[in-house]
Amino acid sequence: MAKTKNWELTVDGIEYNVEFYRKIFSRGLRVNGQDIPLQKSKTLGTTSETHFLLGSKNAILVIIGNKIDVALDGKYIDSGNDYVPVASMPKWAWIFIILNGLVIIGGGALPFLLAFLGVTISIRTSISAKMKFIPKLLICIVITIINYALIFTIIELAIAARGGNF
Repeated sequence: MAKTKNWELTVDGIEYNVEFYRKIFSRGLRVNGQDIPLQKSKTLGTTSETHFLLGSKNAILVIIGNKIDVALDGKYIDSGNDYVPVASMPKWAWIFIILNGLVIIGGGALPFLLAFLGVTISIRTSISAKMKFIPKLLICIVITIINYALIFTIIELAIAARGGNF
C-alpha cells in the first residue's frame, strides 16, 4: 500500500496537483498525473532535492529523512520556512555526518537507526536558517556524543550477555 503526500498549488493561474508517493521498494513524484524522475541523493541517502517546473516557476521537492515538503518561491509550502538548499550545507557538517554514519559499524538494526537519525539531525540542524552557528554546532556535538554513548552501551550489554566473551 502506497503512502502519499499531496500539495494543491496554483501557479500562473493554473492548478497543479503535486503528489509524492512511497511504496515498499520505490518512491516517486507526480505532477498532474505525470511522473517526474526523482534526483539521486548526494548525502548518504538521507536527503534529496528534485527540481521541477510548475508553469514558469521552479519548484523543489525536498526530502530530509522522513520530512517531505515542496519549496516554491523560496519558501516551503507546508512549514512556511525559508528554503535552504541542501547543497549549501556547511563543510563542517560533514564531520558529524561521517562520525554519526560510523555508528552503523556496531551492526544490526539499532546501530543503523542511530546512524540514520544522527546523520539526518546533523543535516537538518546544519542547514537550518533559524539557528546561529554556535547552537547548530552544539546540537551536532551533543547528538554525536549521545549516539556514541548509546552504541558503546549496546556493545557493552552484548558483551555482558555473552558472559564477558567478545
